[in-house]
Formats: sequence, C-alpha cells, structure tokens
Amino acid sequence: NVAHNRLATAASVEALRECASTLDVLDLSSNQLPGDALDAVGALAPTLRVLYLRRNPLVEHVSSTMGSYRKRLIARFAHLSYLDDQPVNANERRTAEAWAVGGDASEAAVRESFQTEARDRVRRNTQYMMKLKENALTKRRASEAAASSASMEAAVALVAAAGVTGGASSSLSAKGGSGSSEPAARRSSLPPGAGASMPSAGKLRAASAEEGEASDGTGPADHAPASGASCVSTGDIGDSWKPAWDRALLREARQCHHNWQVVAQRLRAVPGGPVLSARECAERWAQLDEDSGTLT
Repeated sequence: NVAHNRLATAASVEALRECASTLDVLDLSSNQLPGDALDAVGALAPTLRVLYLRRNPLVEHVSSTMGSYRKRLIARFAHLSYLDDQPVNANERRTAEAWAVGGDASEAAVRESFQTEARDRVRRNTQYMMKLKENALTKRRASEAAASSASMEAAVALVAAAGVTGGASSSLSAKGGSGSSEPAARRSSLPPGAGASMPSAGKLRAASAEEGEASDGTGPADHAPASGASCVSTGDIGDSWKPAWDRALLREARQCHHNWQVVAQRLRAVPGGPVLSARECAERWAQLDEDSGTLT
C-alpha cells in the first residue's frame, strides 16, 4: 500500500520492482502518477489481482488518449479481479479483451454472444424440465398399470378363495368347448371354479353373506342398496333376470377393469338392479358373450 505518497514519476513506481514477484495487491491511489507510468505499473506486476489507481492523473490521461480507462486496464492485466472500487467479472473481461483487439465492433459481437448463450441456457433448462415431466408421467402410468394389475389379481384371488369346487370348473370348461372362441378364452382366464353355472338363489344368498363377512368384516346388511334404490336380491333372480342386467354387467366389468368388488357395488347402485356378490358377478360374466350380451 503506497497510497498518498506523492508518487509523481514512473521511476517511483519502478522502485517497487524488488517485491514484484510476490505482489498480488497494489494500492497506488491518491498519488500524482502521470500517464506514462502505466507501462511501469504493467511491467511491475503482470500477475496483479487487485489494483487501485483512482485519483491519479494517469486515469484521465488513459481515458482521453486510449479510450476507456477501465477496459484498457482489464485487458492489460490478465489476472485482475478487482479494479479500483469494482470487481471484474468474466463477461466484463471478455468484452474488454474484445474491445482491445477489435474495437467497438468486436465488443458488440461479444455482447451479442452473451444473449445467444443466455437463450441457449433457457432452452436447455426448458428441455431438461420437459424431460423430467415426461419421466414423471411415464413412472406414474407404470405405477397406475401396476396398481390395476394388482387389483385384478386381488379380485381373482378373492374369487378363488370363495371355495368354488374344481368339478364346477371342469363342467364350465366342457361347456365352453361348444361355444364361441372368445367366451371360452375369457372363461379360461378365470381361476378354477369361477366360471361355474349360476347356483341356486339360496346358495347365492349364503355365499354373498359369507363373502361380505369374510372380505370386509361386515354382515349382509352392510351390502344393502343405497337408500331410495330398489334392487333385486339374489333370492328374487330366477326367471326374473333381465337381459339389461347382463349388458350392465359387461359394461361395468370393462369400465372397472374386472374389479368384481367394484362391479358388484355399481350394479347395486342401479335402481332396480341385482344384488350380487363379487363371485357371482365373475361367474355370470364368464357365461356371457361379449358381443351379444347373451349366455353362451
């Protein structure tokens, strides 16, 4: 720090050459250094990082004869990171060095490149965010597909746990051989015993009550239709079964992805609809032709 020392010649600066090898910070402010002292300062410490030259005649001389004082000093000292009272950032250094080589035109070109780089950064960031969004959407769809598959497996397991005997399954397989190929394929996808012919009304009521108590801890009363809805219980099916119920069963099976618990609940919600258990829905569905909606 040699500020306020009345240094007035370039020779007074050259006297500091002895410590130039370790000099990183130099304060020459508030002296009387003339314009020709700039070369002496530059030769003194080419690796200078911090320099204070304010309040010297040298500043006005450089500005009037060489153009911008700040640009000239930044271009002169390649390692300078702080000049007078302001830091030197990377963009300022690039513009200063371009100005020192090619003048205002080169500086303008460099500034234009700053805008291009900024647009490129925005584009890259946008693409990155879009990629994150696509990956998240793909993961969510895979998760939903896995959940749907698990729900279907759970429904199949529930039907299998209902205790339908293997003999009924064999009877259904024999019956399916003479029918259309699509109902047979759908029946073969059900667990053993799920495609047996519809049991009697009394058995249906007993199975429905047992299943309700086993699956959700409630009694048959918990499966009653909503208030105000008039439904047909399993004891009233018999010959009163309506073709519209078969169409509704096929529609609900598709919409609910064969989640028979949900299918049964939605059928109960239909005014005047049947009251079936999940197992009964699966068995009735296995006997239907998907296209005509009639028993095969």
